[in-house]
Amino acid sequence: MHPDFRQGHVSAWRARMSTESGSSRRATLDNMRPSAAAGRSNTVNRLNRYLAIGFGLMALAPCWAFAQRQVLDFNRDWRFIKGEQPEAARHIDFDDSSWQAVRLPHDWAIAGPFNPSAPGSTGKLPWQGVGWYRKTFTVNGSPGRRVYFDFDGVMAFPKVYVNGQLAGQWDYGYVPFRVDATPYIRFGQKNVIAVEVDTRRHQSRWYPGAGIYRKVTMTVTNPVHIAHWGTFVTTPAVADARATVRLQTWIENHQLADQEVSVDVAVFDPSGAQVAESSKRGVAPANGSGLVDQQFFVMKPQRWDLDKPNLYKLVATLRSGDKELDSETVRFGIRTFQFTANDGFHLNGRRVQLKGVNLHHDLGALGAAFNLRAMERQLEIMKDMGVNALRTSHNPPAAEVLDLCDRMGIFVWNEAFDKWNATADNLNGPAGVLPHAERQLTNFVKRDRNHP
Repeated sequence: MHPDFRQGHVSAWRARMSTESGSSRRATLDNMRPSAAAGRSNTVNRLNRYLAIGFGLMALAPCWAFAQRQVLDFNRDWRFIKGEQPEAARHIDFDDSSWQAVRLPHDWAIAGPFNPSAPGSTGKLPWQGVGWYRKTFTVNGSPGRRVYFDFDGVMAFPKVYVNGQLAGQWDYGYVPFRVDATPYIRFGQKNVIAVEVDTRRHQSRWYPGAGIYRKVTMTVTNPVHIAHWGTFVTTPAVADARATVRLQTWIENHQLADQEVSVDVAVFDPSGAQVAESSKRGVAPANGSGLVDQQFFVMKPQRWDLDKPNLYKLVATLRSGDKELDSETVRFGIRTFQFTANDGFHLNGRRVQLKGVNLHHDLGALGAAFNLRAMERQLEIMKDMGVNALRTSHNPPAAEVLDLCDRMGIFVWNEAFDKWNATADNLNGPAGVLPHAERQLTNFVKRDRNHP
């Protein structure tokens, strides 16, 4: 895999509840026996109290869970319509009952109609136009929590409205982006997200698809949390005896006071056994971000290679004192690589002949809407024909593509742009190249930098 790419975001919450030991419960029940009627009454009363306490603790568990990160699948129960819509379509009380019910990822153009007179390079399909998506949802919790929408790919020029307000927009259909919806969310009440998609200004030499064609997630966090794509794992020194692992963690603080934090790390080898741990303290400044930087060793590392794609799991837990604020899980590989002038590519000290293909993001007759199994099947077929390398021509792929290549042992040439003009959604000519590229490449590299 490319040396500087991909971070996956996986998060979990845990509610801890202590209970009596079995021997303690038995002793308590033994003490209830002396009297018959009164004893049975006391026993029932005490058991009822224990049950009440137990159910009370169970009722509290969701509240404890909300203290940590939630990453929610946001792909079901959308409404879609093609064509320009009135301004009212972005508002919460708009009637979208006549719109088509869809599930994301969604490519509106693959359904046709086929146009024989349209350019063959883009499939003779109606991908150019305007489409609207709407979804009603609720957010548990209370004000002070942060709410983000993460779009893995929208073709093209999406504008995202939350409860009628423009919450964010983006300008390249192949690069993921985040929308901070916090100022517009009504906790515990009805909310509506509306997304306007406009492909009329996009240019393409291949079939690009149209719409929200990759996954969407909603992430709810504490005001102090690990930043988006905020964990960066590198292996600055690798030997057979041990590997040095460096973890840089960026922390966002959306509070008015500085926050002292620690980042606890646990590393698990490909079999699931814990092989390293570390902890480092730091400070997240008020209304800003801070960096916690730490290094540790993995002994006798199992290297990632094309024929043995060993992956380690790193769990980073953000704490303030004894309170767990956030957690992320990142998979990474330990390897060395080198491009030489006279001998090509070397992986883990030996020369490797790359045998690769160019692969566009669409899935043939399935269109551009990403499907994990369809993508996995394509890679299986290519491995069967001898392929060990993939070029993502000519744009960043879905995040899952890199996950599959990590697991299947495939080298990736991770490409960002085809050209610097409207095929990259740069509409401002030469003057727009640098600011546009910096914005897109920042997201591109941060998302993908942890891949082996």
